[in-house]
Amino acid sequence: MSDVRTGQIQRIVCVMTLLLIPLFMYGRYYCQGVIPGDADMINFFSSQKIFGQDLLKGEFVQWNKYLAGGMPQSGVGYLYFVGLLLSFLPLKEYIYIYLLFHIFVGSFFFYKYLRECKCNYSQALVMAVIFECSIQINGLRKSHPTIIAGICLLPIIMYLVKKFFNTKQGKWLYASAFMVAIQATIALQYAAYLVIVLFVYLMAWAIYEKFSIKEIILKCAKWVLIFIGTFAYSLLPSLSILSEYQSYGSSSSSYETFSSYSLHPIKVLQMIVPEFFGNPYQAYGIYYSSEMDIEMYVGIFVLLLVVFLCYKHLNKFDVKIDLLCALVAFVYGCVAHIPVLNQLVYRIPYLGDFRCSGRFLYILYFFMFSMAAKALHYMRQDKDTDVCLKTIGKMAIYVFSGMLILVIAILGSSIISVDAAQQVTVLNNVQNIYAKSLLVLGIIALICYCLIKIVSDRNKKLTCFYVLLMLVTLWETLPYSLVTNPTPFDEVMVTDPIVSQLQSDIDNYKIWDAFDNVDGAHESIISQNKSIILELPSINSYTIYNNPCLCKYMKNLGEGITDVPFNYSGMLTGTKNAENLLFYNNELLSMLGVKYIIDSSKLIELGMESNDSLRVNYEYYGTDEDGTNIYLNKNANDVLFFVNGIQQINDKELLYSQTEQYMLSDFVYMEEAESCNFDTQDSTISILTYGNNSLCAKVKCTNEGYMCFSQNYSKNWKAYVDGEEVEVELVNGLIMGISIPAGEHSIEFKYFDSIYILGFVMSGMSCIIVLCTFLRRRKKNGV
Repeated sequence: MSDVRTGQIQRIVCVMTLLLIPLFMYGRYYCQGVIPGDADMINFFSSQKIFGQDLLKGEFVQWNKYLAGGMPQSGVGYLYFVGLLLSFLPLKEYIYIYLLFHIFVGSFFFYKYLRECKCNYSQALVMAVIFECSIQINGLRKSHPTIIAGICLLPIIMYLVKKFFNTKQGKWLYASAFMVAIQATIALQYAAYLVIVLFVYLMAWAIYEKFSIKEIILKCAKWVLIFIGTFAYSLLPSLSILSEYQSYGSSSSSYETFSSYSLHPIKVLQMIVPEFFGNPYQAYGIYYSSEMDIEMYVGIFVLLLVVFLCYKHLNKFDVKIDLLCALVAFVYGCVAHIPVLNQLVYRIPYLGDFRCSGRFLYILYFFMFSMAAKALHYMRQDKDTDVCLKTIGKMAIYVFSGMLILVIAILGSSIISVDAAQQVTVLNNVQNIYAKSLLVLGIIALICYCLIKIVSDRNKKLTCFYVLLMLVTLWETLPYSLVTNPTPFDEVMVTDPIVSQLQSDIDNYKIWDAFDNVDGAHESIISQNKSIILELPSINSYTIYNNPCLCKYMKNLGEGITDVPFNYSGMLTGTKNAENLLFYNNELLSMLGVKYIIDSSKLIELGMESNDSLRVNYEYYGTDEDGTNIYLNKNANDVLFFVNGIQQINDKELLYSQTEQYMLSDFVYMEEAESCNFDTQDSTISILTYGNNSLCAKVKCTNEGYMCFSQNYSKNWKAYVDGEEVEVELVNGLIMGISIPAGEHSIEFKYFDSIYILGFVMSGMSCIIVLCTFLRRRKKNGV
């Protein structure tokens, strides 16, 4: 059979294998009518789905009226083109195809990357299967679609970079910049970390390949320009929000936030014994964690291959670079636990605002899998295969012996104890924690010994080794990779009858879940941003960016906490100040147009008998299927409302700290204003249309008046009275207001952020440049 024919068959087998594996892993959940994740998955896909639906209607949503009392539609995530294209599918199919696509693409390009690293077909396919079945993109990670996408785009990027160094054609390097920009669109933190490692990787290889200083600088400049240009369509809107929210008082992340989820170095023990610290998903304290500790368990067999490679072939340059990149990722993943370095990194702009530095570890795992594949490659090149197998077997025996001594010591200490119950507990713990790891190490040693003694043909020996490596590693990791927290699809769509009732009654008002904590896993009919799909405008949200003015009012993190971090996902899922808001700040809720209140924490239900204000302000509306009562706020204002007057205030911060002293639903408070009263008795408002980016209404007022628009203020909102632009003012420290002359008028509010146009133009130009680079090269080569 010709080499061409053989290559075609190999590619078909590779593609079919890597396609079928995720189909088997996820197929049962699809058939059972569930989605393979929980809160984070619901939040991501519900937001993406509605954005895609709006595009199909011809509406590009820049302002989302359904979340957080109204907020800018961030560029990050929503404009990721793969998610956007797939969002046009039915929701259930969208979720599964999105996951299957990324897992397949990630593993296929990991295979392609290994082929560029000179690994043969068998080595590359075996490690691609191990990568595809790894815990980092499976297990409970299924609930994080953005993380899965970010991880699975890494092999594409590394393939392009490796292709560049193999061919010396700049188009591959610039294509990698394009792909990093795409990764940043969906997973900004992951892309930021990758840029750090790519800089090390590219510089090291460029020096090794003897690129001139001028060539290095020129190519770096082009790479950066293409990256920023391609990412502009997402980056610029995000920077616009950052700038605006900072002007309202957003703070940088605290050091405690930055250091949270940083990996404690002692966690490397989980690479051998995954359940050493107990719960492998958040072990040894949540703040000493990678957020999902079990992802560290790449498999003992893989780990031994990495150690073997470093022991035998550290003199080879590609091994040194892979190890260096892996160490950079590991050190940064542990950064909060490294004195001096932790303070330095925290003070780096933007990087210091990211929490969970343990997310850097996905790069460590990539290079570990890469080094394991290279260990197989160099084993084949080594003339004495038996020596290699013997070395790996000895390593397994050494680790096995050390663990066995530890187990004997633990069991011996328990035998000395007279407490029989304690002896049983220790015995059970030893069995649960160490038994499988000891068995795996024993199997590895036995495999190496048997291959040396039984199989004489070198090629068959290596083939058997590859197959057994894959089988043992899957046996190690699949029990964790197959774990999930499935959610019935009916719960995602929320078929609760009261939802239909709310959709019919809510009109232009809002709903608020009075949950007295901050927790992204909290469940209600509108949690995880399901309010978007259900078209129930909500004060609650599960977003990356939080409006600091709203958070100061709601006091989500509790009384006395005035710093509102810009990047704190989940902060508006509830508030620790819910009871005070209900009991003493009905004016605030009414100003925001909160007409329906989900009593998740039973604050109204339990307080009705003892608190007169609750009985006066709220009445029972209905109960959802989970038994949670929903109450009606009798005083809620519509989205547009006239006020009785304007009051001058010396410092708007008083509105946030002493909210209960102000009549927010009846008056406007501003720092630079003259106090006055209005006669609104005969004034009327008729809302004609109300979408995400605009509102049109007819108003009639006998005398001059002042009207409020209860969406959160943004400088990008414009207002027009009879076609003439009027000033939109920030009033009551949160919402918008405009002056209305006496008479009948047409009123229009429009939201438009021109930064999107600039971003799309820059990104379009970058895409054209990358495309022209490819086409020019093809033409030169006569293709």
